[in-house]
Amino acid sequence: MSPPNQQVPVEDVDGTVKYASGPGSQPQAPFGPPPGVPVSPFDAPPMQQPAPPPGMPPVSGMPVSGMPPVSGMPASGVPVSPGQGQFGPQGGQLVPVSGAAGQQPWGGAQPGQIQRKKKKGGSKGPLWVLLAGVVVIAAALGVGGFILFNPTDDGGSDDEPSATIESNEAEPEAPEATLVVNEASGLTFVANAAWSESAGAPEGTFTDVTGVATEDGSSLAFVGVIDPAALGVAEDASVADAATAFDNLIVQHLGGEISGDVTANDYRIDARPAAFHTFTVGETTVLAAIIQTDVGYVGFAGIATADQVEAVTAMRSSLSFN
Repeated sequence: MSPPNQQVPVEDVDGTVKYASGPGSQPQAPFGPPPGVPVSPFDAPPMQQPAPPPGMPPVSGMPVSGMPPVSGMPASGVPVSPGQGQFGPQGGQLVPVSGAAGQQPWGGAQPGQIQRKKKKGGSKGPLWVLLAGVVVIAAALGVGGFILFNPTDDGGSDDEPSATIESNEAEPEAPEATLVVNEASGLTFVANAAWSESAGAPEGTFTDVTGVATEDGSSLAFVGVIDPAALGVAEDASVADAATAFDNLIVQHLGGEISGDVTANDYRIDARPAAFHTFTVGETTVLAAIIQTDVGYVGFAGIATADQVEAVTAMRSSLSFN
């Protein structure tokens, strides 16, 4: 048999295990404090306070019925009487942990026992090193900028040399040019102004001609209408055939023969077909050009010594119709 007041485990239908009291014992609640012991101060039964005599107000600090007095907090180390709704050691109630007089309840640290760590005064050496580094860098940048932007600035006058470079050598002036025009053919070219008008065109080659020559007459340039009878080509002949016939007329005038190869190039001058031929006769360079027009052939005949080849080439390249 189970002894009195011993709880016997009983399994419920849903599998839950419960404890039942043995025979002769009083049933107890499964949880909570013993009967009559309040769980909290507010569960305590209201206390009956004696009513004040008629005509007298209640004493200050007298607790309201059912509530603990405001000033009823026990002093440290003073036990609390049961049944007053305060925290005390009786009936399973909580009570502050008491200590020596003047100490904090609940076992907290006492004011005199709190130790505070003091900051250690560290060395300021790294700060000085950092400041010194900043000063050195700033000084270096300042000196570098001064040298870069003031390479010759020593406090002198405003007449110090600048970055502008001036040359004492005068640039060569471009030679003046003149426009040579042949009214009959309408053909023009640009010639050096130092060249003067000349009438020494190849005989029997042009019916109307205009030209210029150097002062000594060693180099010449002419434009005009080519004589078709002298040219001796058919009306339906190609520009290339006409150019070859024109070359032979110039060679006859010079009284020599073509040496080397003939450089031939086809062009169009103001939408008109043209052929440029370059060759040498002895020590003279011939630069010829023939252009086909609606009224026949017109052309350019240039004869140049070695020092005037470039000038005559420029004249032939400037051919146009006015």
